Amino acid sequence: MFAKHPILGNVKIEWKKCQTKNQACVWCGELMDKGFHEAMLTQEVKGKKVNLWVHAGCLYSLGEALQTDHPQMMCSRIKKNKSAGGIKCLHCDEAIRKNARVVTLDNSSDHIKMAKSIQIHEDCSSDFGHRLQNPIVK
Repeated sequence: MFAKHPILGNVKIEWKKCQTKNQACVWCGELMDKGFHEAMLTQEVKGKKVNLWVHAGCLYSLGEALQTDHPQMMCSRIKKNKSAGGIKCLHCDEAIRKNARVVTLDNSSDHIKMAKSIQIHEDCSSDFGHRLQNPIVK
């Protein structure tokens, strides 16, 4: 039975029932199955909530990739770049400054036309990846 509580005590990462077949997994790029409980990553960008999905079975692999120095080499939906600023890190909830080095996760494989991305400080990505590999529900 899936818990309805956030993963890792972080309200931005939680188990949710996927309501559409148009979303794709950030890690594997395959479409989500409607009605199944999966991990949903939520970040507020310019006053709007952005939701990205990860299959429960892909959390470990995504976490493993985020712990490497070059996660973008393991998945085309992960990029290392500079931030435009104005948002908070998915992991530490601290503000991300303009031109700060970040790891960006995007939805380039889904069937939703609006481009969405979530950012994590480059320094936070390894710890965030470790926590994805060991999701303890608090």
